[in-house]
Amino acid sequence: PPRARGPDPEPPPAPRGASGAMSILIPIYGVDEAVEVPLDALPSDAGDVIDLLKGETASLDHWLRCALAYYVRGDVEAFKQVLSESLEIPEDIFPDSKTDRVGLVTALANHNVHCAAASTDRPRRVWDAASQLFSRADAVDYSDPRIWTGRGFMSLYRNDLDKARSHFEQALRTGPLRPLALLGKACACYRLGSHAEALRLFKQLMCVCRDPPPGLRLGLGLCYAKLKQPALARRCFARALELDPEDRAAAIALAVSEASDGDDPEAVRAGVERLAKLYAEDPTDANVLNHLANHAFYRRDFDTVGALRRKAYEHSAAPQVRAESCFHQARVLHAQGQWTGAQQFYAEAINLAPNFHLAQYGLAQVLVHEGELPSAATALARALKAAPDSPPVLKLLGHVHTELGQQDDAMRHLKQLTVVAPDDPDAWCMLA
Repeated sequence: PPRARGPDPEPPPAPRGASGAMSILIPIYGVDEAVEVPLDALPSDAGDVIDLLKGETASLDHWLRCALAYYVRGDVEAFKQVLSESLEIPEDIFPDSKTDRVGLVTALANHNVHCAAASTDRPRRVWDAASQLFSRADAVDYSDPRIWTGRGFMSLYRNDLDKARSHFEQALRTGPLRPLALLGKACACYRLGSHAEALRLFKQLMCVCRDPPPGLRLGLGLCYAKLKQPALARRCFARALELDPEDRAAAIALAVSEASDGDDPEAVRAGVERLAKLYAEDPTDANVLNHLANHAFYRRDFDTVGALRRKAYEHSAAPQVRAESCFHQARVLHAQGQWTGAQQFYAEAINLAPNFHLAQYGLAQVLVHEGELPSAATALARALKAAPDSPPVLKLLGHVHTELGQQDDAMRHLKQLTVVAPDDPDAWCMLA
């Protein structure tokens, strides 16, 4: 699924100094003059900038601009140092600067969210620190949409998708249209299985962004792929690559789309070759490793599946990617008739990504084999919630309800199956 980058503060553009470089003009306290600070030449010691900002009682937006300048040049420690010092400024010094104060607090909160999301073990203390900072911003101005947007991305990273969508919707209700909140909602909808709604939101983003980034076309393509419009999906992926040849996500998506085209052997060959090239460029890319594992599974090369999926798991912190790695191992064990092991890995995949309907479906198959039909029905109900029109899920759910003597439920699901798969003779036979 598309990964949304978390929100950054949005300060007004800095003026250009005499040299043409971006700079900040910090008014000198008590006189009608200012100190010009070039953003591309900030001192390596953030303490010098902090002393200047404190000495001239610089406004909060100057603190934020200096912090962001350090962040842009990769000096994260200086970024954090400037922000931490700014949060110590008493509110009564700038009582009318709520917007700037919220910007400072949410900048540090969003940084903590990024750190926690990028960490393999996802330390709870970092999530807690981000949550506390968002609560602190709430105390300044509860209605600021940047707080809701930041909370939305934190929920998105933590796989709490319903809460994420709710936060993004609140951000969109509490102020002017914010592209980041719209992007977050689109990603949440995609991962919740609402692909048509996600497509609508990505299209809206293409219209409201003056210079839409290539990654938006990746989101469009992924939605088209889920909506079974592969030609449009490939056009989006190819256009994203044309605009940004270094976009690995678009390259992976295009490769997978080609490799999944069972009607065109040449496309399959081109897709696999593209994946092999991406693997050669970066043998630690977890997404590529998982897709190669999927290809190896259909070749029944189970040893290769195990090696690739373990490597993918080790090199990713994203729960969805790790869930897919567990799913591949579960399928191998399932295919080999190792039911207990398969059940354990399906359960681990679901624990990492509760909306992963393929893992729920696989778990249900194992439970049916073990004779645990009520538990299988529960797993299938969850799978159906994530993929409402999945023919395999509907078919197995109809069978399970029939075996349990729940004829009305079986009829309801089988009737739905004949609507979504009218050419499937098994659907009609089961219904009859």
